[in-house]
Amino acid sequence: MKKIFINRLQFAYEIEGTGSPTIVLETGIGAESNEWGSVATTIARSNTVFRYDRAGRGDSDPGQGKRDAQTMVDELNALLEATKARGPYLLVGHSFGGLLMRIFANARRADVCGLVLVESIHSRQFDVIGPAFPTPLPSDVPALARMRDFWNGGWRALDSTAERIDFERSFAQDRAVSSLANLPLFVISAGGFLNMPFITDTEGRQRMQQLWNEIQTDFSHLSENRHMVYVDKSGHFVQRDDPASIVAAVETLLAKSAHTI
Repeated sequence: MKKIFINRLQFAYEIEGTGSPTIVLETGIGAESNEWGSVATTIARSNTVFRYDRAGRGDSDPGQGKRDAQTMVDELNALLEATKARGPYLLVGHSFGGLLMRIFANARRADVCGLVLVESIHSRQFDVIGPAFPTPLPSDVPALARMRDFWNGGWRALDSTAERIDFERSFAQDRAVSSLANLPLFVISAGGFLNMPFITDTEGRQRMQQLWNEIQTDFSHLSENRHMVYVDKSGHFVQRDDPASIVAAVETLLAKSAHTI
């Protein structure tokens, strides 16, 4: 990956392909930008694709102090300008990256021609799903215990993520995005809880999945120009398990937004 300094931090990034719009791939908190490889390679056959590691992730420098979504979006804006990755932009955000892309789209609506939310984080998800985790048992594997703790309050601690994310401030920034007008929107929801092997309670997995699907549907208020698909065989990391579904979503929005480019 190439590297460039933005505000005294060195960011790793990659630009592939040519053509407009530029597809911006934004990852979540449990993966690096290299996991977009299959998606990026396919889309780059006809469009410019931009991906990068946020401060504190992958090959980029660590950030300083606690960090919130607006800080990260500001850094992305500066990075796109410095690398001459010009708009219009079609945004793809996975998990926490979905929250970042909503804020980016809201701030730069005139430069954005589409938004794909992939298993996006929701500002209410911890309140809704945290209490639905199975009651702790002595037989619980460490992965389940860690996840339960994170969803039931652990997320509030800055050291709960490598990036030291201030989730409460970030959620407040996201809630300020009430509408994206008629922006083409595609929501991808996956069977993350259904396909979580360390939760052995089948009914519990189904209940948690139902709650997750409901909050994913809630993103439909952002735009009337929307699509939604459920990829039940995929886990949370759709870019690993079903990259073709993300490519298909991007292609759908490219076709819908062609007249604006």
